[in-house]
Amino acid sequence: QLFPDTDPQWKGASSDKFLLEAVRLMEERGYVMGNLDCTIIAQKPKLSPHKGNIKNNLCRLLNADADVINIKAKTHEKVDSIGEERSIACHAVVMLVHDAVAPPASDSNAPKNTLSSIRSGDLDFYS
Repeated sequence: QLFPDTDPQWKGASSDKFLLEAVRLMEERGYVMGNLDCTIIAQKPKLSPHKGNIKNNLCRLLNADADVINIKAKTHEKVDSIGEERSIACHAVVMLVHDAVAPPASDSNAPKNTLSSIRSGDLDFYS
């Protein structure tokens, strides 16, 4: 378990600390982020006005281009604890690519965690 609730270093930690540690572990193991698709489910607050800020923060924390991060928001139509405004859920799917198939970025200032940095043809899921 990466973040056990019995470990005092995680008690009261902000969510960005967890994400930065996950990114560190991902990079330590030789992976880059291909893309991120995130769905936030909440009855309230309405998240549409905040999606841009959420996406910008994720780009900064993940060192990723905005075109590889997708944020969606939806309600739960007043069903169960989410619809009753007692909880919020988030589903996130991330494609990780081992950096052995990702060529080095030609621009050292460019974010490295981008799907566009991977040459087409390097990923052949059907062979």
